[in-house]
Amino acid sequence: MKKRLLTEISTEVVAAFLDGNATAEESRQILMAIAEDEELREVIRTSLSVDAELCQIPFGGEAIPQMAMAATCNEEHYCCLECEKQVLTHFGIAYDDDQLLEEAIAKGWQQEEGTALHNVGRHLEAKGLTVERRFRATLADLAKALEGGCGVIVAVDGGELLGDRAQEILEDLLVGEILDHTVVVKAYDVEQGVVTIFDPNSPNAEDRYPVEQFEDAWNDSKNYMVTALLER
Repeated sequence: MKKRLLTEISTEVVAAFLDGNATAEESRQILMAIAEDEELREVIRTSLSVDAELCQIPFGGEAIPQMAMAATCNEEHYCCLECEKQVLTHFGIAYDDDQLLEEAIAKGWQQEEGTALHNVGRHLEAKGLTVERRFRATLADLAKALEGGCGVIVAVDGGELLGDRAQEILEDLLVGEILDHTVVVKAYDVEQGVVTIFDPNSPNAEDRYPVEQFEDAWNDSKNYMVTALLER
């Protein structure tokens, strides 16, 4: 007899997971339950418009699941972690580099293949910041978050920022949209149409891009945005 787990998980927790606002423990419970509960799997599948297995989702599809990897990293470079450090610094919150990395690995936030979308911002939560996650964010949402004093991390196709633009356009056409990186948005000048970011892959302290180029890279994640605010 199949064990039914859906009744053990509140609708509020499922909704929070779908919105990207579930805690690390709630996300873990959902992901474990998906493997055994057909009804929950169908709820998640329908809501995210992905296949019943919830794996190997093409980023060019209609939606990207919260468990999709936001960044592909190597041992020397963890872009999501670097972005979270940047936000902590912005709010004047002290941290220990080695401790953050150890915690990320121990809790599964940082995996060999990268960082899952629903885990972007976990260190910020642990440090007391209020974190919200969402897909389909707009430039207006981005501007509002920055005006409100939020730290903002977005998931992007890193190659469309630092790579060869012509090659990236061809890649989108032949391969599809690719989500492989995170950056911190530091400013958005609406009048000038320029977005200023901190990019862990860049040698610069900050880089400025025409909003069209930034949007092109951001669109690959279905405009996934993580905001963090220090409540006074």
